[in-house]
Amino acid sequence: MPFYARLMGSKEIAEETKEKFEARGRDPRAWQETALALHQAAVVLWDHAGRTDWPDSYPAFAIALMLEAFAVENLAKAMLVHRDPNLVQDGEWKGPRRGHPLLDLLQQARFDVAADRDLVRRLERFVETPRYPIPLKFDRLIPERKGLREFEFPPEPANPSGRYMEVELARGTYFEAGDREKCAALIARLDGRLREELGAAGQ
Repeated sequence: MPFYARLMGSKEIAEETKEKFEARGRDPRAWQETALALHQAAVVLWDHAGRTDWPDSYPAFAIALMLEAFAVENLAKAMLVHRDPNLVQDGEWKGPRRGHPLLDLLQQARFDVAADRDLVRRLERFVETPRYPIPLKFDRLIPERKGLREFEFPPEPANPSGRYMEVELARGTYFEAGDREKCAALIARLDGRLREELGAAGQ
């Protein structure tokens, strides 16, 4: 979209853009605002996903969890940037860059995730799975065998041996009752912690 600006050369435009990029990237409140906007977008989806006129609510629930995951990521990065503004320098983000390692980010932010570890591990996968019909590799869909126990039931055509094993669905392929409330509580804790740190620093 064209707009009018004072006359500048290409180098000056690039330098000014870089300065604005770094100033915004080093501002923890910018990350916080983005996180809360993502969470509010998830709330809208949570509110509407269970409507009876939606033939299949799962994609909406999955996208809500994706937005919650991005909200968690932004709040973790807000804490990291607040403690070390140099994570944004030379016109780029210098912090963790590979994928969306929420658990690692929260641990680097010194945030206790013991009570939320399972939720956070599932949110890491929800960053990817709702965006495409398939993940990057098929192995992300393989159910995880929970143990070596086997069960025997009466044989049936689909399984003549009658032997079964206990498995757990791959993370990012299912959600649990209470995930909405768990995400809201996690984000509230993260936001509260960030506000405490900013307040202590007089920001």
